[in-house]
Amino acid sequence: MSPVAGAGMLLLQSIALIAGTWNSAQGSTQGSTLGCADSFAILSSSGVSNKGWSNIYGNLGVKPGAAITGFPPGVVFAGSIYFGGPVVREARLDAFALYDRLMRLPSFPIASATEGNLGGLKLLPGVYSLDTARLKGTLRLDARGADNGVFVFQIETTLTTAPDAAVVLLNSGRGDAVYWQVGGSAKLGRGTSFYGNILAHKDIALDTGARIRCGGAFTLTGAVTLDRNYISIACDGLETPIPGSGAGFIPTGLNQSGLNQSGLNQGRATSTEPGRVGSSPEPGTFWLAAACLAAGIAVRFLHRPLRPR
Repeated sequence: MSPVAGAGMLLLQSIALIAGTWNSAQGSTQGSTLGCADSFAILSSSGVSNKGWSNIYGNLGVKPGAAITGFPPGVVFAGSIYFGGPVVREARLDAFALYDRLMRLPSFPIASATEGNLGGLKLLPGVYSLDTARLKGTLRLDARGADNGVFVFQIETTLTTAPDAAVVLLNSGRGDAVYWQVGGSAKLGRGTSFYGNILAHKDIALDTGARIRCGGAFTLTGAVTLDRNYISIACDGLETPIPGSGAGFIPTGLNQSGLNQSGLNQGRATSTEPGRVGSSPEPGTFWLAAACLAAGIAVRFLHRPLRPR
């Protein structure tokens, strides 16, 4: 190879390396980044407690030995309740790995002149960092109609919302995603309407009537506390009252996650039957467990993500 050709090849390799690094940093949160946790609306290390008519659309899981109380009257729709097992184990590993990746992304700090209040802001896709996050009023996330618009919030300590606060997604495309990586605990105030996946190191508490309309609650070491709430992974769904359930809701429509397990088939909700504690897993559950277990083994051989303590 001539010196000129060799220099040209080196230049192309350098450009490819830089482009790959850039795309990795920008796109590392796109796609099904939750892995085996993708089908879960709630995943907890210390337990889940509920009061009143809470409606969960998606799987609910805790690690072995942790308790789940308040179901019923709380109901899990189009999903199952897991007390440990391989599905929960691999889902927790993937949630920990994503938490670690989100925490390490290069970010843009949001000025703390208003003590971290996100209310009144309108943000474009990107990675934002705050010491402490508060939300009073409405936070608008403008995806500008682009596919895979990703919003990441790196929060050093706590995330809290005031009563009736809201997070709304504007001009959404396909595969949009919102992630809240919280170093401490998270609490959604009474009547809050929220958007995105909360991955908190400690506890997550939802006050009376708070809703996560698109996303889930994942605690790495803490518990999840519910009080007549609504959490759904059916991000394109509409809320329809459930006959005879008071303030309960069940979403219908497409599911961005493309789930194919526990009543969700090819991205569509195919069942409105509530999940049952200790019920026999559907055939799809066994395939999911096998796939997640195989993926977990491969990940452990290739690299060492952040593990549960």
